[in-house]
Amino acid sequence: MLLPLLQGPRRWGLGAAVTISMAALMAMLSGGAGGAEVGPAVVPSTKPVVAVKLKPDEVSFAAEVAPVLLEHCAGCHDADQPEANLSMVSLERMLRGGRGGPPIVSRKGADSLLIKKLKGTGIDGQRMPLGKPPLAEDVMATIEKWIDQGAKLDLLTPEAQLDTVAAAGRSHRLAAAELRKVRFEAGARLWSRAIAEETPGMVERGDVLVIGNLSVSQLDELAAAAEAVDRRLREQITGGDAPLIKGGIVVYGFAKGYDLSEFWQMVFSDERPKGLLATAGVSGDVVYAAIVPPAQTKTVGNKSAGDPPAAVETRALLTEHMTAAALLGRGVPAWFARGAGRSLAMKAEPKASLVREWRRDVPVALKQRWSADDFFAGRGDPVTVAVVGGGFVDAIMPNASRLGLLVRQLDADTPFDQAFGTVFRGTPQTVFESWSARGSRGSRP
Repeated sequence: MLLPLLQGPRRWGLGAAVTISMAALMAMLSGGAGGAEVGPAVVPSTKPVVAVKLKPDEVSFAAEVAPVLLEHCAGCHDADQPEANLSMVSLERMLRGGRGGPPIVSRKGADSLLIKKLKGTGIDGQRMPLGKPPLAEDVMATIEKWIDQGAKLDLLTPEAQLDTVAAAGRSHRLAAAELRKVRFEAGARLWSRAIAEETPGMVERGDVLVIGNLSVSQLDELAAAAEAVDRRLREQITGGDAPLIKGGIVVYGFAKGYDLSEFWQMVFSDERPKGLLATAGVSGDVVYAAIVPPAQTKTVGNKSAGDPPAAVETRALLTEHMTAAALLGRGVPAWFARGAGRSLAMKAEPKASLVREWRRDVPVALKQRWSADDFFAGRGDPVTVAVVGGGFVDAIMPNASRLGLLVRQLDADTPFDQAFGTVFRGTPQTVFESWSARGSRGSRP
């Protein structure tokens, strides 16, 4: 499932979603936008659009429509200089329309510009896709049926990139073993795009693939640690009977902070914030955690002088970011994914120096008087936002069993806000405001 992403929270490497109103989307779908560039600010926000559960005979946008648009349309209709001013990198961008007007008229496939362009009937200009053979009749019929059924979104958000939506569709459709193969192959390609000049080592351990430019021994140590963390998190979150996330997780291990910065720049088109030596996210089919393992101290004789502390720090980072990755892969908001990951890391590795720093920094960060709006929008220094998020989720989640309850609801297709309300007895905003008020008054967060 996926996130992508966006400024603010995106700089954490976790992503965020911008809310667009139901009224705005319906105006776009019905042609009420008049073909102009329409954004969320045009119509006052009412009810946010969320993915809906489809009936058995309904077309899946994620599994059946998004992959076609991604392959045949998004190349010309990109984000920067789209043809006819129509960007098709996400459902939200496509529904804004371009110079030709809205491409979709909800429940009227035959009247929709998208279908007319694909069929080459009743249009000005050329048939689409330009310079390529026409789409197969059954493919066009599927897209037209999707529009006739209301152009429903079934996974993620309207703002999610098409590659992420299509990947979410595959994750639902493929068996676990098939999806693992897809994820791991995509994980290797993602490394090649980010660190093209280095051929990495790879170690596969069950549902975890470790890729990195570490030494052979360091890579083996990281793989063993990741496997152990995966096993523990499975017990805590899924009861041990199911993988941490279907298809597994790719763990990237970087020898230097510079390597992580290169990866960060490629994935997020942004500089890595100072002070962050790890991240987690979803990029297309890849659900990943990326870390710079703490340096090991040289061994003396047959005894290790520094391995235990470094190993503890590594496990803390892996716990934080593998948890976050598994939650992001389920479409959980970035603030909760990162906060839950940090909470489990604090509980699992209380002696880690990182954990002591996180706990120490929470009261200091709360003195900034964080509002719910600021926190959920990711406003502020990314390191401080991460500290606040970890403190917040740790305070409301005294043990991993609550996260397990939440994940079970998410895996049963319960929307996040509804699942959060059931488990934590309130909305994220009200629960955060109550917690931050107590913390800013000096009481124990």
